[in-house]
Amino acid sequence: MNASPVTEFLPGVFRIADTCNVYVVRAPGERTAFAVDFGSGRVLDHLGEMGIDRITDVLMTHHHRDQGQGLPRAVAQGIRIHVPPVERDLFADVEGMWQSRTLYNDYNLRQDMFSLVEPVPVHDVVPEYRRRTYAGTSVEVVPTPGHTSGHTAYLLPDAGVLVSGDALVTGHPTTARTGPQRLPAFFDHDPARTAGALDALAPLDADVLLPGHGPAWHGTPEQAVVIAHSRDAGGTW
Repeated sequence: MNASPVTEFLPGVFRIADTCNVYVVRAPGERTAFAVDFGSGRVLDHLGEMGIDRITDVLMTHHHRDQGQGLPRAVAQGIRIHVPPVERDLFADVEGMWQSRTLYNDYNLRQDMFSLVEPVPVHDVVPEYRRRTYAGTSVEVVPTPGHTSGHTAYLLPDAGVLVSGDALVTGHPTTARTGPQRLPAFFDHDPARTAGALDALAPLDADVLLPGHGPAWHGTPEQAVVIAHSRDAGGTW
């Protein structure tokens, strides 16, 4: 019998192991929840284990396929999709990006080659630098461009949890440069923007980091940023 992909880190905060880490947050006493990222949609097969009747909203950290290839399943369930403002077209009009992409001698290094294959309808963009309530839980939206042009992290201030997406990740099985302690590092596709993103994350009030890939890390964002800058911890991937 296969082990469940569901892990509960804190009361009402779950991780589902998928093509990326999908996080589900359920407010106390509620039977609905929201998700951060969606992976292949595997989360929909495990709602009962989390005491959830339905997911109302999905907040995307960025447009890459490992984070969102299952979004058509969410749309079919009537789940609202919320995306970073800078990347809205890479969800709702991704066909336009593919049609405009050259196939050779391409020196455009923007990280969109791992975009979705087909568009998905977007309900709304997330409110940058502000808080909004989803499924009864307050969420602070923290823009963290660097891994992609519009990458966004989400702080759950009441739980002291930072969902970092791929802005800060822990030991990833596909890289040999990750140290044995599986410490925080970062996917650095735009060095200048990544530096700004790390500066934005460092002062946040949280003591648990939930990354897009790798295990949870217990420590403050400031500690994670310091470690991520260390060459010994893995540094730039």
